[in-house]
Amino acid sequence: MAATATLRNPATATISNGRATLVLALCYAVYAILLNSVGTVILQSIINDDSNATKPTDQSPGIKATFKNSQLNGGIQGDDDKRKMFVTLENTIMKGPVNHAGLALEPGSTWTATGNSDLVILKGSLAQIDAPAGVTIQAHTYKDMLAAGTYKLAGGGTLTVAN
Repeated sequence: MAATATLRNPATATISNGRATLVLALCYAVYAILLNSVGTVILQSIINDDSNATKPTDQSPGIKATFKNSQLNGGIQGDDDKRKMFVTLENTIMKGPVNHAGLALEPGSTWTATGNSDLVILKGSLAQIDAPAGVTIQAHTYKDMLAAGTYKLAGGGTLTVAN
């Protein structure tokens, strides 16, 4: 299946050893792509250990990614505690864990956590979130979108919301 990707803002896509790597500056959007992770992560922020790198401040904008009309198989991992990561899914199906990131589920999008997850749900409804039995999602929600408590998901997993 051929897929096309359009990258907005400064970004470079490279493929090495069958693994796609996206090097980006602050934000990007990907349109109409089928993305399967070779490992377990499709998008990850990391701390830049270069001693000459610009140090982030409280005003650092963080990372913003939008996936549109896509299918994603792999996780999202925010490992840079100085820059927040925000991911928006628009008409996109995602299967994978999400950790240390904000996730917005626009209409037409669904997310199935395939591994334990810890995140902030910025937008969406309970009907757009699923997990198989044995998988737990720990979440905070934006503006108390979901009431605090534990929810049993259709696939048998659980969503625990603490606002």
